[in-house]
Amino acid sequence: MADLIRWEPWVVRRTEAATTGFDALRRLSGDGWQRLEEGWETASAVQATTEFLRESYSEQPTADTGNHRSDTALRHLIGQLDPDESEVQEQMRRLKRIIADGGRTPADEVSGGVTDVTDFGTLLELAVFEPEEADLDYPARLLAVHSAWPSLRTAVAMLAHRSRSLVPDHLALHVDGWSCQLTTSSETPDERERLLRELGAYVDDRTSASVRAVAPLWPRTLGGLACALLGVMLGLWLQGSVGGIVITVSLFVLLYAAWGVVSVPVRRLLIRQDGARRRVQAAADLTAAFDQHDALMYQWQSGLAAAVRFGSWSPSPGYGSVPRQADAP
Repeated sequence: MADLIRWEPWVVRRTEAATTGFDALRRLSGDGWQRLEEGWETASAVQATTEFLRESYSEQPTADTGNHRSDTALRHLIGQLDPDESEVQEQMRRLKRIIADGGRTPADEVSGGVTDVTDFGTLLELAVFEPEEADLDYPARLLAVHSAWPSLRTAVAMLAHRSRSLVPDHLALHVDGWSCQLTTSSETPDERERLLRELGAYVDDRTSASVRAVAPLWPRTLGGLACALLGVMLGLWLQGSVGGIVITVSLFVLLYAAWGVVSVPVRRLLIRQDGARRRVQAAADLTAAFDQHDALMYQWQSGLAAAVRFGSWSPSPGYGSVPRQADAP
């Protein structure tokens, strides 16, 4: 656990994964998204870290610089010292002395009578992940990596185990009131088609139920007709301008009553059109969630596979590293 606490912040910050490409999956998975996001981001961070370490420490750098450090590094590997490498050698000697002194700056480097205490853990972390901050060249960085390697590899393995434990067997998706259980390990095109058909049938059933619920408003229609008839009779009896006003009002009441019957086909048509739009939108959302789920799971499994490969990998032998001794017979 101490290894995980020490290295997890450095591993997590290596990832540049962004969840903006999974909007449909986030929206449809609801409460299940938090678990998906945590496991996927952890695997992505592990993969980014392993790739960084493999690229940085698999072999000696070959880039040519002004003082030919690539040639110098090769001569160092065969035990030949070069005057141009005095700075590198001094850095390595200082790093070894700090290690031997438990993380405290050697006394002969203390100036002005003030003791400068160097956190050895921070020094190693910077040397591995932020060499520019530590101001160390490649040989000294290799020495730091070899010193931190057992705990770093353990931390990566623990993060990979955590990510693997978060992979769900099924994922619940919710679309327009309909839900399904998506198998995360063995999704097939046939399963996709089946779920899309079920979603379409669900939306169609809801639309049909809404259409059947639209019926003529008979109480309003019959009451309006009766009021209109009485109003016309009253207007004819009153005659004059008052009678005309009464008849006009009665005609509006008649139209209102008739609309309760005439509007039924119009309202049913609008409901059918809205149902068709909702079916298309729901199918598009579910298809997008399928595609995004495939992409997320592929990246997730790639991160876990990178962690497995990382477990059997070790950095290239560095300056000052102690060669392994053969096991005693």
